[in-house]
Amino acid sequence: MLVVGMNTDDSVRELKGETRPFIRLEDRMFLVASLEAVDFVVEFSETKPLKLIERVKPDVHVKGGDYEVDELPETALVRSLGGDVRIVPHVKGLSSTKIANRAHEALSGSSE
Repeated sequence: MLVVGMNTDDSVRELKGETRPFIRLEDRMFLVASLEAVDFVVEFSETKPLKLIERVKPDVHVKGGDYEVDELPETALVRSLGGDVRIVPHVKGLSSTKIANRAHEALSGSSE
């Protein structure tokens, strides 16, 4: 079973700033839930998914990004529950922040 935990809009703002998220929670959840491999999408309001991990008790916890497994605050919890932690690296060139910055630059440049 694949359960995807998703930050609420408020926790995204806390992590990434007041202009985020670019896509609201309901739409992000709909998009991810539409993937055939995904069984459930669950929102969490904390900046770290510790409460969700305690409830789901994953066999594998996957985090995207440039992290080291042992740097993550959730690693100890996942391992204490018998699970493993894996990191999926970012796809080079794909970043919502970079897309937003390019759009802002394009709009700023076209108004001159």
